[in-house]
Amino acid sequence: MNVNRILILGITAILTFSSCSASRYISKNDIREVRNAAIVSPFAYISILEGGENFYYDDSLSNECSRLIEEALKLSAIPTGKTIHVDLDSEDPQWRDAIASLRDVNPKQAASAPIPYLADRLLEENGQRYGILVFTNGFIREKKDYREKVALGVGLAVLTTIATGGAATAYSIPLKNSMHTWIAIIDSEKDCFVFLDNIETESDPTKPAHVSSHIRRLLNIIEK
Repeated sequence: MNVNRILILGITAILTFSSCSASRYISKNDIREVRNAAIVSPFAYISILEGGENFYYDDSLSNECSRLIEEALKLSAIPTGKTIHVDLDSEDPQWRDAIASLRDVNPKQAASAPIPYLADRLLEENGQRYGILVFTNGFIREKKDYREKVALGVGLAVLTTIATGGAATAYSIPLKNSMHTWIAIIDSEKDCFVFLDNIETESDPTKPAHVSSHIRRLLNIIEK
C-alpha cells in the first residue's frame, strides 16, 4: 500500500490542506439510533519521509497511531461499546484492505454504497449491530531532513530574488507532517453506512493531541 505523496506550494495550499472535508455523509435518522457502537481495530499506515520523496513504512509508528485512535474513540461522546481487536499483521491481508477501502467511498454516494464485507461479517460474528471503522494514512519527517528542506527553500528564494532584481520570489514551504483520517459508522443489520467523513491536516500522527483532534473534529457534528 502506497502512502499518498502530497506537494504543498505556498501558504494558500497549506490553508486548504488544513481544512476539514467539504463533504460528508450522515444518515440523520439512523444516527440517532446508534448505541454501543463497537470499535473495530483502527488501521494506521504511517511512514517516515526522508529526502523529500522517500517514504518508509514504520510498523511501530503505525501501531502507536492505531492505539491513540482507539483511545480517542473511547473518550469521545459517541456511545461506544465492545472493542473488537483484529491482528492486522497476522490475519488475512484483506482485513487491511477492508478498513483502507473507506478512502474509496464517495460521501455523495455513501447512501447506496456497499459497506466493507469483512467488517460487516466481523460485527455479525460478535453480535454487534453498529461498528466504527477508522483508517489513517500519514507520515512524519525527521527534524534534520525538515531543516535541510527549509534551508534549501530559503536559498532558492534568495537566488530567485537576486536573479529577477526583486521582481519575483519563489519559496516552497516543505510539509513537516501529514495525517489523513477516514472514519465510518456502519450498520451491519441494514448493511449500510450511517456516517462517513474524512479530514486531512498537517499533523503528527504519533502525537496524542493531534490524533484526538482528528477524531473530535470528525465526530463533532454527531456529538452536537
